Amino acid sequence: MLVMGLVTALLGAAAPFTAERFGIGVAASGLPVSVYSAGSMVTVLVCGIAGKRVHPVHAITGSLLAFAVGTAGLGVAPVWPLFLAAAGVAGAGFGGLVLFLNTAFSSGFGKHDVLVLNLLNAVYGIGAILGPLAASTAKTSGLGIVFAAAAVACVPALVARGSGRLIESRQATESAPIRTYLPVIIGFSAVFFFYAGIESATGAWESTFLVAAGHPEAQAAAYTALFWAGLAIGRVVIPLAGRRLSPRLLITSCVALSMCGLGVTMLPGLGPAGFALTGFAIGPIFPTAFVWMAQAMPTSHTISSILLTAAMAGNATFPALVGLGVSGLSPLAIPVMIIVIGLIVLCAIQLTQRVSGARPRPEAKTMALD
Repeated sequence: MLVMGLVTALLGAAAPFTAERFGIGVAASGLPVSVYSAGSMVTVLVCGIAGKRVHPVHAITGSLLAFAVGTAGLGVAPVWPLFLAAAGVAGAGFGGLVLFLNTAFSSGFGKHDVLVLNLLNAVYGIGAILGPLAASTAKTSGLGIVFAAAAVACVPALVARGSGRLIESRQATESAPIRTYLPVIIGFSAVFFFYAGIESATGAWESTFLVAAGHPEAQAAAYTALFWAGLAIGRVVIPLAGRRLSPRLLITSCVALSMCGLGVTMLPGLGPAGFALTGFAIGPIFPTAFVWMAQAMPTSHTISSILLTAAMAGNATFPALVGLGVSGLSPLAIPVMIIVIGLIVLCAIQLTQRVSGARPRPEAKTMALD
């Protein structure tokens, strides 16, 4: 999770340096993030269609290898098309890892479900802090070394294959009637899709906005670490502070707070602080939504893949859409565009609550952590 966070954040933070490295325009510099997300979406979709025919341990191993190879390719690609292809391969590995790790830890810990999954994703957030710092230090000439080092760091992560056994044990006993829960699945898919737009668009375009606001490129890239630091800290602090809130209320509060943070970014001199607040606010949303989903309907590998496909689609869609907005308007309009996505997330949350509120909560086996 640490290396995954580093590479994902590095792609966005390094956008200005990527543009300089390959001689492309500002709008196109966010394209690797979209390709990376598209690769993730394809993997998650394929795993969902394959269902139980995909052995979790084998899938995690294959995903790790794809992520490592793609990340290495980002470091050595000599031309722009190969760089984009490497981003797609790395994203494919990322998607498999996200699917199987979040499925393994989304339930089974009783009242600690929200905290456990948030802690797992907080490790991702720590890696995401390191990505922008590496970008600002390495700049254009040293990014290849950073990507190569990240690829090598994936090797010890092969120990994570054991988490696949958690999924195997649940697959043997759980079955989710997809037709019965179709309205709930659609609601959660909308939440995941639009929430992913907030996180991916912010991560991909924050440094571009800060440069347009007057910060030097290296400084802007370094400041993006504050967004990812806020995301990691929020995944620990907010679930503890709001442990008496239901997952839905926690997510709603976080989205509202993130929109306030985006508003702060537009105040003179407060851009970095506003993005830090935005990261802090959205940190718990993704893992907590997974827990809310597990409470609203029986968990299964297939349902998890459907929701993650929606999230990956959002990751692939919104950085590109914001890029179009940047081309037609100005980089200074980036926070406004992301605030609009936040408003849509709030509507999706209310829709999901309406279609899932009357359904009985499925029983789940728990593992005591007390």
